[in-house]
Amino acid sequence: MDAIKRLFEAQPLDSRWVSGLALAQGCAFLTALSATASTALANRGASAPAWQSFFIYVLLGGFYVPYHARQNRTPARYALLAFIDTQANYWIVKAFRYTSLTSVTLLDCAAVPFSMALSIAILGSSYSRAHIAGCALSFCGLALLVLTDTKSGGGSGGSNPPLGDFMVIVAAALYASSNVLQERALLEGASTSEVLAAIGGMGAVISGIQCAVFELKDLSKVGRAAGAEGFLEMAAFAGSLFAMYSLVPEVLRRSGSAAFNVGMLSSDLWAVLARVVFFAGFTAASFLSFAASFVLVAFGTVVFASAGDPLRLGGERRREYEVLDEDLEDRPAAPPL
Repeated sequence: MDAIKRLFEAQPLDSRWVSGLALAQGCAFLTALSATASTALANRGASAPAWQSFFIYVLLGGFYVPYHARQNRTPARYALLAFIDTQANYWIVKAFRYTSLTSVTLLDCAAVPFSMALSIAILGSSYSRAHIAGCALSFCGLALLVLTDTKSGGGSGGSNPPLGDFMVIVAAALYASSNVLQERALLEGASTSEVLAAIGGMGAVISGIQCAVFELKDLSKVGRAAGAEGFLEMAAFAGSLFAMYSLVPEVLRRSGSAAFNVGMLSSDLWAVLARVVFFAGFTAASFLSFAASFVLVAFGTVVFASAGDPLRLGGERRREYEVLDEDLEDRPAAPPL
C-alpha cells in the first residue's frame, strides 16, 4: 500500500490545470469528428491531404489574421511552427488512404511520449511516476480496444497498412513538436490570436503551395468522387478542426502540451465508436471492448491529472512560467467563437 501511495502521490491541483484538461476533452471530440469525416472522404476516393489542410488554414487565417493585424505584426519566427503543423496535417490525412481509422487512432497516441520528451528538453518539464502511470493505463485501454477490433475484422483496411502506419507516427512526432512550440510561444507572452494568426496565415501559404505542386491535377477527379455528400464531409472536417485549433492555445496555456495529448487520447475512443457505428456496426465484442477501454482511458487520465502540473518543480512554479498565472486582461483576447 505504501508503494502504491508513493506511486500516485499527487501535487496540489489548481483550477487552471483541471480546466485545461477539461477543454482538451472538447478538442478530443472535435478531432474524432474530423477523423470520421476524413475516413468517409477516403472511402469514397475523395481524399486530398493538401487541399483538406489548406481549407483549415484558410479558415484560421481568415478569422484571426485581420484581428491580429490591428494589434501587432506576426513574427517571422512562426514560420517553422506553421511548416511543422501543415506537414502534420498533411501526413495524417494521407495516412487514411493506406491504413484503417483504428490504426490511425491508436498510433497517433505516439504524440504523448514525443510531447513529453520535447517538453523536458525545451520547456524543462518534470514528469512524475504518476504521470507515466496515467499514460500507461490509457495506452493499455486503447491497446485492448484495438486488439479486440482487429480480431473481429474491424481493424483491417487500407491498401498499404505499414506505409500508412509509418505516416501516422511521423505525423504524431510533428504534432507533438507543433504543440510544444505553441506552448513555448504562449509562455513567452504571445497571445492566442497571435499564435493562431501565424499558424493560419503562414499555413495557408505553405499548404497552398503543396496543393499546387502535388494535387492540382487531381482536384477535378476528387471533386467528381466527392459529390454533394463529400463536400459536406469536407466542410465537417475543416469546421471541426477550425474549432479544435481555436481551443488548443488555451489548453496549452492552462495545462501544457503533454497534458493536452493525454487528454486527446479520448478522441481515439470517439473515433472507434464512430467507425463501428458508421462503417462497420456494433458487435457484442466491440461494445464490451469499448466499455473496458473507456474505463481504462478515463482512469489513466484521472491519474495523470492527479499528478499535477509538470511545470511545477518542488511545489513552486518557476519564474519564467509565472505569466500563466497572471490576469490575462492585459493580453489581446481572441474574438469570440
